[in-house]
Amino acid sequence: MGGFVSPLYESRRDALNEKLKADDLLNMGVRDLLDVQYALGAGGSWGKWEFPPEFMPDGQLRGLSRRSCSIEQITSDSAVDELKISQAWTEIIRYGIVRSIMPGARVIAKPSTIMSELHLLIRLARKIVEQPYSATMFWSNAASRELSNMSSIGNSIVDTLRRFKERGYISDCLREEPQVEGRAVERNRYNEAVPDQKCQKSEAWLPLPDKFTSECGWRSIRIIRLLGPTLLAALEEAMLVPVRKRQDGGDLHPRNQQLAIAEARDAVISGWSWLSKDGSPIESLELDLLVKETKNRGMVLSEKLPYLAWPPKTFADAWGLLSVLQGAHLFPICLASGPRASEVCGFTVNCLEEVSGIGHRIVAKTYKLVNDFGGRQRDFCAPELVVDALLQQIRLAQLVKQRAGVCGDHLWVHTRTFGRGLMGEKHLLLTRFIDDYASKIDVRQFLDNSSRVHVHRFRKTLARIVALSLVNSPIILMDCFGHEDLDMTIRSYILSDEGIAREVLKVQKELVILMAVDVINDSENLGGAVGEQLRNRKSNFLQLLGKSEFEPQDAYEFAARETFDGRSWIMVSPGVYCTLPTGSGGLCAKGQGRTNPAYCQSGCPFQLLTAAHQEKCDDAVAEIIMNLQKAIDDEEDMIVSLWAGQLKNWLHRWPQVEKKWRSHPLVEAYGQIQVKK
Repeated sequence: MGGFVSPLYESRRDALNEKLKADDLLNMGVRDLLDVQYALGAGGSWGKWEFPPEFMPDGQLRGLSRRSCSIEQITSDSAVDELKISQAWTEIIRYGIVRSIMPGARVIAKPSTIMSELHLLIRLARKIVEQPYSATMFWSNAASRELSNMSSIGNSIVDTLRRFKERGYISDCLREEPQVEGRAVERNRYNEAVPDQKCQKSEAWLPLPDKFTSECGWRSIRIIRLLGPTLLAALEEAMLVPVRKRQDGGDLHPRNQQLAIAEARDAVISGWSWLSKDGSPIESLELDLLVKETKNRGMVLSEKLPYLAWPPKTFADAWGLLSVLQGAHLFPICLASGPRASEVCGFTVNCLEEVSGIGHRIVAKTYKLVNDFGGRQRDFCAPELVVDALLQQIRLAQLVKQRAGVCGDHLWVHTRTFGRGLMGEKHLLLTRFIDDYASKIDVRQFLDNSSRVHVHRFRKTLARIVALSLVNSPIILMDCFGHEDLDMTIRSYILSDEGIAREVLKVQKELVILMAVDVINDSENLGGAVGEQLRNRKSNFLQLLGKSEFEPQDAYEFAARETFDGRSWIMVSPGVYCTLPTGSGGLCAKGQGRTNPAYCQSGCPFQLLTAAHQEKCDDAVAEIIMNLQKAIDDEEDMIVSLWAGQLKNWLHRWPQVEKKWRSHPLVEAYGQIQVKK
C-alpha cells in the first residue's frame, strides 16, 4: 500500500469528524449524505458505495466485490416499493458514514471492517423491506437476534447500532427481544418429542490434515528443487531467441511475426536438455501433474485436452507449468511462518533481506491489530527452503512481467490472461490459487470431507505443529503470529483443533517411550537403584521371547511396559531419571504432598542413572572436595555443612566413583552417611 494513502484517507476522515455533529448526521438528507460519502472517497453516486483499492489491505479484499456494495443487492424483486428500498439504502450509507468517522466501542473502523459490516446490513435490509413501511423507523423493524444469527460479527454490529443511537447519530437501532423475568416453573418433558439438534461446524479454518501436509509438502519441495531451476532457465532462454525478419530486413506482418516467435520458442523448448542441479537428466518428475496441454487451433466442440506429458514439447506447455511452480513456492512460505492472506499477498520482489548473525528474513506489512491505516512493517522467518522458493519466485515474477510488459514490484503474478486476471498483474486471490494448486498436483483426496485449502489454514497447521513439538509453544506462536494477547493465541489457534489436547498427551507418551528405548538399549551401563532391576527384567523379557537381543519392536514393547505406556518416567536432570509410577510417593514427596523431582536425592529406590552421568558425577565430586577444602580453610562452618551435604548426595550414586574417592581424607571425614538406629 502506498505511503500517501494513509494521510489522504485520515485527513478526509479527521476533517469530517471536526466539522460534523450528531444532529448533522441524524438529519442529513440524501444529497448531504452523498456529499459526505464522496468526501470520504467512497464514491458519490446514489446506490453505490465503493472504496478505491488503495484503501484496502493487500489480497482478496481489494477485489471489487469485497470493497463495494450497491442498492441492487438489497432486492431484485420489482414488486418491492421503491420507497422502502430508498429508505433502506439511505440508512445503510448513513451507517457507513457514521462508522467511518465516529468510533464504535474502541476505535474508528478501517475501510475493510466497514465493508464487512455493510454487506451484513444489506442482508438484514432484505428482510426489513418486506415489512410494512414506516417513515420514522427502520432498523427497529428487525430483532437483534436476526442479525446475530447471520454472522459471528453480528453481535458486534448490534452493539454498534445501539451505541450510535444513544449518541444521536442514527434514529433507531435493532429491537431487543423481550426477556423473561422471575423464576420459571419446572418444565415437564413428559410426552415431548426428542429434539433433533445438529451441531454445525465450519472446517474452513481447521488445520490441514497431516497426510495432506506431508503429500503436498514433498511434492512442493521436489518441484522447487528439481523442476524450478531448469524450467525457468528454459523459458528465459526461449524468451531471448531472435525472430526472423523479411528478406529486406523489415518486420514480418504481426500475425506472421506471432507465428514466427511461437515457432522459434517451441524449437528451444523441444530441444531443451532437462537436467537437475547435479547434471543428471530428469526422466520423470515422479509425481502426477494434472495440467492440460495447450492447443491453439483446431479444437473440436466438446473435445477434452489431454494432460501434459513430461517433458513439455512446446513453449505454451512449458509456460503452463509456471502456475504449478508458483504454487510450490507459496506452500512452504505460508507454512513456515503462517502469514495472513493480506500479508503474503503484499510480499514484493525486494522483501528478502539478509541479517548478519541470523540469516534471511522476509520484510512485509501487517494490517491486523494495527490502528495505523497503512499497516506496520514486520518480518517473517525465512529458512533455507523458503529462501530458495523466494529467489525462484522473484525470477518467475520478473519473467512473466517482462513478457506481459507489466511494471511493479509485486511478487505473486497471474501467469496467463484468464477471466479478470491479466498476465503479469498482481495476484490477489491467493487462497483460490493455492486451492487450485492442490488439484494440479493431485493431493485433494487427502483433504477431510472434500474441504478446500485456505491460506489461513496454514496458520492453524503451524500452530498445531508447534503445539505438539515445542516447549512454551504459546509464547513462540504469539511472537510468530504477531499477537498481543496470549489468550488469542491459545483459544483462536491452538485450541481451535478440538483434538489437540488428546494429541499432545499422545505425543508426550510416545516421547517418554522413545526416551525409555534409548535408555534400555544401554542397560548394561545403567546405575542407580533401578539399573540392576531393569537389567533383570530385560533378561526375563528376552527369555520369554526366546531371543538373545532386542529387535526394534521388542524394545518398544518393553519400554512401553516399563513406563506404564508412557505415563511414568521423568527426566530429572541430564542422565538422571525418575521411574516413580504416577500417583505414587517417594523420598521426594516427603512434605510436598506429591512427587517433586526438584527434591530428587541419591539412594531413592526409583532413581535411574545413565552411563554419561557417571563421568559427570566424578567431576562433581572433585569440584565439591575442592570447595569443601576452601570452606574449611576459611573456617566457614555453614559453607562446610553445605558442601558436606553435597558430597554425600553425589558420592554414593556410583560404586566406581565411591571406590575412587573413598581413601580421600575429606571423604573419610565428611562423606560417610550415618545410619540412624
